[in-house]
Amino acid sequence: MLSDSKLKSLLVLEAFFGGLFIALTVGLLFVYLVSIGSGVEGISAVVGISALTKLIIHFLLYRHPRFLVSRLRLKFILQHGLERIFFV
Repeated sequence: MLSDSKLKSLLVLEAFFGGLFIALTVGLLFVYLVSIGSGVEGISAVVGISALTKLIIHFLLYRHPRFLVSRLRLKFILQHGLERIFFV
């Protein structure tokens, strides 16, 4: 079993690389959309929809924080599994 300090270090590294992965993926999305011939309107629609979705989710979590902390382990496992399915 891992000690608490090693576990915390691994979680910090995973969060760092996860954030880096998301930043790179979003950056490549714009390059991909331009390469397939999307115009400014299409790219703006993608950015607008994703920003609006994030805004709604963050607002709901701000208003109902209990949703985030109840059954946390199940939510982490579900999120990890869905991430592996969609990004493989």
